[in-house]
Amino acid sequence: MLAMFLAAVEGTIVTMATPTIAKDLQGFELISLVFSVYLLTSAISTPIYGKFADLYGRKNVLSIGILIFLAGSFLCGLSQSMATLIAFRAIQGLGAGSILTVSLTIVGDAFTVEERPKVQGSLTTVWGIASLVGPFLGGFLIDILSWHWIFFINIPFGLLSVILLQRSFKETFEEKKHNIDYTGTITLSLAVIVFLSIFLLNQNSDYNRNIFTGIAAVITVLLLFAFYKIERKAKEPMMPFDIFTKTNIIVYMISFLVYAVLMGVSVYMPIYLQNIQGYRPTAAGLAMLPMSLSWIIVSFVLGKLLVKYGGKAVTLTSNAILIISTLLLSTLGIDSPILLVLAYIFIIGIGFGGAGTA
Repeated sequence: MLAMFLAAVEGTIVTMATPTIAKDLQGFELISLVFSVYLLTSAISTPIYGKFADLYGRKNVLSIGILIFLAGSFLCGLSQSMATLIAFRAIQGLGAGSILTVSLTIVGDAFTVEERPKVQGSLTTVWGIASLVGPFLGGFLIDILSWHWIFFINIPFGLLSVILLQRSFKETFEEKKHNIDYTGTITLSLAVIVFLSIFLLNQNSDYNRNIFTGIAAVITVLLLFAFYKIERKAKEPMMPFDIFTKTNIIVYMISFLVYAVLMGVSVYMPIYLQNIQGYRPTAAGLAMLPMSLSWIIVSFVLGKLLVKYGGKAVTLTSNAILIISTLLLSTLGIDSPILLVLAYIFIIGIGFGGAGTA
């Protein structure tokens, strides 16, 4: 739970500090990379950690991942430019890739079928607490100390989780020989990096941007085609294409769109509250609490309604609420009253709570 809290609170606490960081380091145009790089390295490293956990044990792999995460956090706290911050966020993401995956694997190994729902409920509670504490804690640290401390604060909690893990978790595992799909992982990573570069690089002129976009798009398609061929031949593919059934594709697309909205709201609402509305980071953090509260309440209530009405009805209703709430957010302006902002944030939290539960 302590390790999970590190990963959970990281997302909420950094978003609240983003406006201050961008202003201090004079790199507002690179603000999206602070999040994109972290998520990219985390996603890439996740399947690798899963393989390593089978080879060398859950406890050691999770401990190494936490230590990498802490090293990245420490370096992020020392950053003096956006370029170094982005590079160190990549290291932080490499460590974060182990936390969620291996933590849930340990739950499956260490607890019986009857015990798992209770433990997983506790882990879900950690995410709820992080969503409540993160924005306020991030704003408080910035107002009282500086944005550097939002990264330094991870270190004592991370070290404590490693100590507890090494001392308390008695592990017995069967060593298995696995073929790690390094080629597929590298190919997919390059494809994603090239694709992201279309949006993040070469913004000097329309002519140069069009040429760069065309070349990057062709390279992306070629890399994705190569990735498809590699995965078809791999003994243990990083991404088995058998999982792409019609139902799964629909679920993946819905999840992708919901998460895209979540990232947009999480990143840019703090910027709106601080840079446009003029609130201090602590006040902006408190303003984000209605979304977390409605999210947690709806998740709890819908857990029971799912059995009665089914996942399809809940998913459709939740996504309808998300569409309405995003349209409402688009009407906010410079002089919008704070009560109206809080109401819209509360409504979008209802949508996220339903979508996440379904």
